[in-house]
Amino acid sequence: RLYLCVQSFFKWHPRFLSKALLPILSADPQAVVVAPLPSNRSGHAAAWSRRLREAVAATAAEEIVIARAGESGRTYEGGHVAIRHLAARVLFVPRVASSEMPALFRAADAVLDTFPFGGGVTSLQAMAAGVAPVTLPEPGAWSGQLTLSMYHQLAVAVGGGASALAARRAQSAE
Repeated sequence: RLYLCVQSFFKWHPRFLSKALLPILSADPQAVVVAPLPSNRSGHAAAWSRRLREAVAATAAEEIVIARAGESGRTYEGGHVAIRHLAARVLFVPRVASSEMPALFRAADAVLDTFPFGGGVTSLQAMAAGVAPVTLPEPGAWSGQLTLSMYHQLAVAVGGGASALAARRAQSAE
């Protein structure tokens, strides 16, 4: 399954890695997370890719230690093989042209919204392409509430409020 995360890399906070990205990769053995690299005009795309892969691996290592210590409900496969396996399923690809973004959004099984730095323009672009970003807003983090606020506005626009929108989304998911 293809999970797309097109947020700027500075938004890939360690909490996003430990509370969303790694649990997805661990729970779904077919999951592949695709993230477009920043423009290589500055020559830093390879460095960003390396740094993010290292961050994913380091977060996976921390989570495995926590799970082994029994301090977490999460369970991950054990050892360095699991760390490499999880990190290898995060693919950094060249950035696509803006005109190709709608097709990229529609090709994904899920579009992930980062936190605590959430999507603004990216969430709007995904919604405009007919794709609902998956978000996990954190209380007190204003930026993480943007996508949630968009959903509330959408629920008001289609009538019936957020609960009716959620019910319609659940029916369409079935």
